[in-house]
Amino acid sequence: MMQKMIDTKKDIFMYGSDKVFRAFNKWLVVAFENNNKTQFDAFLEFVLEMRKDMFYGNTKLTKHDILLNLTQSEEEARKLFD
Repeated sequence: MMQKMIDTKKDIFMYGSDKVFRAFNKWLVVAFENNNKTQFDAFLEFVLEMRKDMFYGNTKLTKHDILLNLTQSEEEARKLFD
């Protein structure tokens, strides 16, 4: 598992945009906080930045769209941000 994380970090460092790299760093920093909202917000921001990177900034998805996809429940998605 540690090797996969190192490989992921290397790939983002080498191939991700500055915004993706910074969003990834922010997510890693807040990943150990006890605040689920902060963790999810940083993760969702990272995912959105990756999509923007891959699609030349042309994504219309929102953090809510991604969270709904992950939870498959409007109620659960709302719980994470309320």
